[in-house]
Amino acid sequence: TDLGMQTNFSAKALNVSFTPPTWMLFTERFELGVMLQPELWFKGGFADEKDMEYGIELRPFFNVSISQQGAPAFDMTAVSIRQVAIYPYRAVGLPKGKAYKVGIHYNNISKWTTYQESTGVAEYLNKVGSWMFGDASQDKILGVPVQVAIMEEGIATPVATSTIMCSSTVNGICEPSPTEVTMQVDGQTVIVHL
Repeated sequence: TDLGMQTNFSAKALNVSFTPPTWMLFTERFELGVMLQPELWFKGGFADEKDMEYGIELRPFFNVSISQQGAPAFDMTAVSIRQVAIYPYRAVGLPKGKAYKVGIHYNNISKWTTYQESTGVAEYLNKVGSWMFGDASQDKILGVPVQVAIMEEGIATPVATSTIMCSSTVNGICEPSPTEVTMQVDGQTVIVHL
């Protein structure tokens, strides 16, 4: 692969005990979530379009929860504080032949992609790690507005803006995922994928 394997693992132990001499681990609950992101890219041309790239990405998520019988119910959203990442990776429906960038404003932080030439679709391949917007628990991100803007190269003000909100989360990810933001650019409907 071009990027190799990227992993991120963090853990917080609650109500855990280790028992010598074998140092076995005892806990009332164990949670594990894994998200895979396989990508497949094709490069070529079709009709008048040359040097095109086409990508397919899947995001299967697996969650394992193991609880002791009789263990009290536990709400992870109250203690689960994570970094908020909002990453615009695609804009579909942009006018062809112009360059556009997408901006996100959340939690008093603004970030912009690089300009990309549109063929009707613009792919943004900026590093996900640079799209962090501070820490928050799952219940704190619900209902907070996320402003999305599209800038055309050479024009000083955004050509389209919209505001979305996270209405529900599953394992720390806003649903539906990916989130789609609909806007109008030059009379065309544009959908930005976050």
